[in-house]
Amino acid sequence: MVESLQTNEGFIPQANGTGYVFEKEHLTASKDHATIITAQEQNMVEELVNQAGYVTQEDGSGFFYIKE
Repeated sequence: MVESLQTNEGFIPQANGTGYVFEKEHLTASKDHATIITAQEQNMVEELVNQAGYVTQEDGSGFFYIKE
């Protein structure tokens, strides 16, 4: 949903009354964005039952995943 928005930052309200602030990175069309994850994080995602979700990393950042 955030990726399809035309704005680079904003607030997304959720049905349960909470929400989250987002800010898109400024990337050129010719560059990909890579997130470095540890082997432990990779194994954790592979063992999860959910086919998609969000994993919080130790440094406070995190990443969304989709299993294909």
